[in-house]
Amino acid sequence: MQSCGSEGATLGAPILIDSYSPNEKVRTFIIMTKILFGENEIVRLMSLNMIKIKNRLVNLVYYKDYEGLESITKLKSKNDYMVLLLLEENK
Repeated sequence: MQSCGSEGATLGAPILIDSYSPNEKVRTFIIMTKILFGENEIVRLMSLNMIKIKNRLVNLVYYKDYEGLESITKLKSKNDYMVLLLLEENK
């Protein structure tokens, strides 16, 4: 675990859950990490997206608390929707 700048918060090592491309201009990584705030423990999911828009690399990150396997499915679904909408708006 690594301490971060927030009042005693400690981050666990990130774990790569999945990587895929919802579109030929996008690469998505699904990551899980544990965050400790004193006695409180949170497991957080992140979708990290690298998106090519108009010859520029844009990063988009979406966070969701882990609440079971269904959380991963919901994260991917919402993430893919946002990414594809962003691409559509920036044609």
